[in-house]
Amino acid sequence: MKIGILTYHRAHNYGAMLQAFALLQYLTEQGYVVEIIDYWPFEHEREYQLFQKPAANSSILQTFRQWIYYSLTFGRRWCRIQVFKTFLHKNLHIAHPIKYRTAKQIPSTYDYVIIGSDQIWRNYSSPTRHIGFDPTYFGVDIEDVPIISYAASMGYIHLNSQEQQFLKNTLARFKAISVREEPLQQVLAQLGITSQIVCDPTFLLSKREWMQYLPQQSYRKRPYILLYEMVPSPALHQMAQILAKQYHADILQIQVRISTIPRKNHNQCASPFELLHAIRDAQYVVTTSFHGTAFSVIFEKQFVIAETGKMSERIQSLLRGCHLQERYTTPEQLPTLSNIDYATISSLKEDYVMQNLFILVTNAGLAQMLPFVPALLSATDALSAQARW
Repeated sequence: MKIGILTYHRAHNYGAMLQAFALLQYLTEQGYVVEIIDYWPFEHEREYQLFQKPAANSSILQTFRQWIYYSLTFGRRWCRIQVFKTFLHKNLHIAHPIKYRTAKQIPSTYDYVIIGSDQIWRNYSSPTRHIGFDPTYFGVDIEDVPIISYAASMGYIHLNSQEQQFLKNTLARFKAISVREEPLQQVLAQLGITSQIVCDPTFLLSKREWMQYLPQQSYRKRPYILLYEMVPSPALHQMAQILAKQYHADILQIQVRISTIPRKNHNQCASPFELLHAIRDAQYVVTTSFHGTAFSVIFEKQFVIAETGKMSERIQSLLRGCHLQERYTTPEQLPTLSNIDYATISSLKEDYVMQNLFILVTNAGLAQMLPFVPALLSATDALSAQARW
């Protein structure tokens, strides 16, 4: 059986590439012929180019500042592009030239197409204009192939009546729909669309399996607090300072954006596996990232998440699944937190992953298509089936 995965795989974003790798790797381990469908429109490509043209309405001063930024950051931006390009080629088996620019170019040679995960259904906006949904990620013009979604996310959800009707029309064709967060499930339910909540693909691989891709040696000799900031948060930096004093540790920051001036202990060119290496060996992880949270749980790290307002629901959905809601906290509450007892949490984590997989495979027709953890289907108690952790 040949399966195509349509996801946000070329983004220079750690979570996007790691979730794509996890789903690809897991399905391959099950014996399927699997490949990432290399669809990447020009709008997405421009977002990650080494140089971007100034917006048409940019002032002379704004254009000047942009080119100053490009000049000061050229080396680091080029390095960052290269590490993601290398990961894409080596681990996702994608060549550099983009294969498909439109959905009509995607061949109908797959037995199934899986759309997801990550914010594949986000209401996209570029720095200069609102674009809306990309119809390709909703299966539009992908013909003669059964489609399902796996752990699809929309990020922040705000839909007008036209967008609601678009969802009704396009998702009606899906053989089964699974999403990653409760708010999206609730929105779809209001539109009369049935969906199931499943875990992010990164949980499909166990701690032991992820460790196979990381060096054995420690990431750093000195103890450190890892700061991984997806959404800017002064509170996050404050908590990192508190923990650094408590653990007599340095603060190491892996940045998702290139800052104008390089700083000591700020890694702006880490590869996706280097981020995991840093999480694995950190004394403590402080983050505003969903996947920073996910891998903290996977690697059984002590961690906290700073409040991020309307962007936090996807993180809180994950925390609820593992009964770790208290990790979403503030600097004032930090001293009252006790350490996570992973001897207790591990069983919750296993149930969270296994139950979500059980929900997926027992949907009509999916047991034959994607027998995730076959033991689930024959075990007397599905949630006590042999855990991959």
